[in-house]
Amino acid sequence: MDAIDAGSMCDSIDPLLHRDGVPRALKEMRNFLKFRGAFDRRPGWAKANLEAIPCKRFIGGRAYKDSDQNLHIVVVGDDGKIYHSTDGGATWVEAVMYDEVLWDGTYQAQFAEYGDDLFIALGAVTGAAQNLRFDGILGCVFGVSLAEPATGVTAAAAGDGNILDGVFDYLVTFYDAVTGWESDASPETQITLARAVAPAFALTAAEGVAGALAAGTYRYQFTFYDTVNAVESAASTMRSITTTGATRVELSDILTCAEAGTWHRRIYRQDAPGGAYRLLTTLTDNTTTTYTDNTATLATAVYEYQGRQIALAALPTYGGLGRTIHRKIYRQDDGNGYTHLATIADNTTLTYTDNLATAPGDPYVQQPPVPPCTSVAVLPDGVAVWGNDVENGEPSRLYVCQAGYPEAIALSLIQSAGTDDDPLVGLYSVRDGVIALKRRGVYYINRQCSTCERVIQRFGCVSWATVQNIGSRVAWLSAEGPVVTQHFTDDDVAFIGPDPLHFCLAETWSKVQKDRLKYASSVHYPTEGIIIWFVQMCHPPAGVIADYEQHNDTGIVWYYGSNHPGGDVWLVDLMVDHGFNVPMSGSDADEAWGAFPLGYVGNMFDGQHGDGVDELIYVEVLSADGVNITIGDTNLKTGAALDLSGEGWRGSVFHPIRGAATRRCRDVLVCDRPNALIVDHSQGSGEATRVLQTAVDLGVDATTRAWIGGFAPRLHVQLDTGDPDMGKYYPNLSIQMKGT
Repeated sequence: MDAIDAGSMCDSIDPLLHRDGVPRALKEMRNFLKFRGAFDRRPGWAKANLEAIPCKRFIGGRAYKDSDQNLHIVVVGDDGKIYHSTDGGATWVEAVMYDEVLWDGTYQAQFAEYGDDLFIALGAVTGAAQNLRFDGILGCVFGVSLAEPATGVTAAAAGDGNILDGVFDYLVTFYDAVTGWESDASPETQITLARAVAPAFALTAAEGVAGALAAGTYRYQFTFYDTVNAVESAASTMRSITTTGATRVELSDILTCAEAGTWHRRIYRQDAPGGAYRLLTTLTDNTTTTYTDNTATLATAVYEYQGRQIALAALPTYGGLGRTIHRKIYRQDDGNGYTHLATIADNTTLTYTDNLATAPGDPYVQQPPVPPCTSVAVLPDGVAVWGNDVENGEPSRLYVCQAGYPEAIALSLIQSAGTDDDPLVGLYSVRDGVIALKRRGVYYINRQCSTCERVIQRFGCVSWATVQNIGSRVAWLSAEGPVVTQHFTDDDVAFIGPDPLHFCLAETWSKVQKDRLKYASSVHYPTEGIIIWFVQMCHPPAGVIADYEQHNDTGIVWYYGSNHPGGDVWLVDLMVDHGFNVPMSGSDADEAWGAFPLGYVGNMFDGQHGDGVDELIYVEVLSADGVNITIGDTNLKTGAALDLSGEGWRGSVFHPIRGAATRRCRDVLVCDRPNALIVDHSQGSGEATRVLQTAVDLGVDATTRAWIGGFAPRLHVQLDTGDPDMGKYYPNLSIQMKGT
């Protein structure tokens, strides 16, 4: 099929641009189904979460399994909160936020699984960025990374101890005792231990008058003693004297200390060769130069040249909540490198006395924290890689982390990715490295993160969440439309669909809001051979409810598993903030889920939620009072498989098409009013009436005519085997409301 035929085939299922477009399309679909299969009727929509999550819009969603194969589903709201489900989306809990990290609906979330945790990089339209770590075991959220202490300790010399003279430096880090992660270090604190110089000369000793000392040989030394710091100098040289009988010894020429301070002198005596020098007396001034020794028995205090202790105070404490923080102290002796000295196993103690001759622990390794980033991925060997956008301080930088420590940069592995004027959109892990997606190109970083090469120049990527793997192929949304490649070369990149050189839904793509493509996302049905990209086409005017201005409303479906070259392409209408896949147990295929407006999260096409316009019921409004809209059951005109009982109403979407609150998009490129989610329903005053309650007041009245819709019905497609029991399901061709 040539390019002209390909475009014709695709555009024939583009929106119909005339008043009777929807009824005609329904008729054509019924004719189509005669040959291809039939709708599976549903029992209605039971929302995955019957009670809405209290946020109006979601900026990301991700599901993953921890090391014990427990499923975690995580969605990021526009309210600065993260919500977590461990029961398959039936109930949701707000994750406790233990660090002050703020964001709103202008941010975009990117995700990467790391063990039991989920790393989240948040980048904002304004250029701000945040890094988060969701702890799957604790069910709480921390900021990344652990901030270093802002101030260092204070240090002062204390009493005698084991630390000899020298220059000593101290660092303190915060240590998360649960995760084992450590912050960068505090500013260093330095202290110098330098004792007073030992007395330069020995004292003089002479035998005196009769006294208490027996005949023998006596040796004397003396020291300077700093009374303020309780520190003693080295001893003077020795002076020896031999007496002949019971006598006294007269000591003289006892030097005074010339240094500033409050000094005493301590005199020591040895009574037998090789024995200990014991304290004889302390001269409690710095002026006396003589002393008479008449003491037969000395005290037990033995002189030895001792070191000092160092008293550390004002140990920094961690001010955040939730973490189990200890403090690690490192010491450096005379510039010979920091080693671990001690761990303070709490976050309250403010003092520590160092009395170790040497710091006995492992060398300190600097842990420079990852700066706030917009992108994150994990290499095949488990090493985390973070990326910065051009608007976020360090343009187009990739930070490769230390092995086993995803919050700290390996300094030798800071990689540039292209030029600063081409912002980084996201990072995507592949088998042998990481793909860096930029707006105007694609880069490949090898497994060792030693090289970064631009491999595709013709196409960039608009959103990280649009990337999907198909075996050895990778597909994503470029600024020109959806593309796919296998070998990551310019010649290998092709548009999806029958024409590899042009996107076949060119008219549709021209109407997509290009400035909202950064919020595009996707889901993948690998067993069905289908990828769906979600984009925004509707342009609400100024003054319309802001909650609806930023929802994706169109799905581009690529049925790459079809028999047509390049696959089939069509559109579906729905309102979804973010699409993502949820891993199932065992060999079951992943499910496609969506995070939808007004706080609902659930399975996208398997009857868990209704929020599109493809299962249509035409209704005439009898009356309206704000959000309460009364319709007549007898006037219902059904065009698809929507069940009119129970939850078939709740969770669907109300679409005004005629009369008051008419919704128009395709012809004028604006929406006069947004759609509204039907949040409740009840039987009216008569058997033939029903009251629908919408999430917002659309301003409808008795002139309003509307379609009520859910997701695309599941379409049963007969396979060529001729066996009617053999088949597969995939979302059907869209009935486009935007053409009415």
